[in-house]
Amino acid sequence: AETPARKRLVTVFEWPVPSFFKPLVKKDLVPDGKSCLFIYSDAALEDIRRFAETVSGEVTFNAGPQEGKGRGTQIYDYTWNHTTQWAMKTDPTYTYLQERFEISQMHEQIAARKAAFPGEVLEHVEFTRSEGTLQTGGLSIIKYTSAERLREIIDFCESIDIRISNPHTYFLNDDSRWYGEKFLERKSQWDAAGLLNPGHLR
Repeated sequence: AETPARKRLVTVFEWPVPSFFKPLVKKDLVPDGKSCLFIYSDAALEDIRRFAETVSGEVTFNAGPQEGKGRGTQIYDYTWNHTTQWAMKTDPTYTYLQERFEISQMHEQIAARKAAFPGEVLEHVEFTRSEGTLQTGGLSIIKYTSAERLREIIDFCESIDIRISNPHTYFLNDDSRWYGEKFLERKSQWDAAGLLNPGHLR
């Protein structure tokens, strides 16, 4: 059997998020108007090209890990919360949310949110593996208009089973149904003396 390629990074951005990556735009590595998939892997380039063709895509950049030095020269300089920083440099009214999708429902969850908030939520999805299980998390870029509107977006996400870890509060269980009694029960087990994060639970 063929050995699966190891992957250190698999990240998807919808347009216009790739347009925020100015060093890549300057080098014409980001196709105008196209979503982008960043892969950091030991897979053969020919295999990646074949995969790209199956989704009507193209490989626009390929480099080894030692090529280039300094900020903005490696693709992981644009992933995880680096993406948020690039977005906010482009437009300070952008912010973000931390999310966990249900992998079996991810496409439906994203489609529902796009329909509910067109232009306000830009998708940025990171794929990870935990204890052998493939998982999908988001660090979506949000066009901030008000605290009330951000709360509406969070409430909608949770209504369709997108789990939100709200980065805009210092409360660990900020009005989230994912951090209810079970969370408090675990907290009492792990921190029986109440030493950790005092004052950060409602």
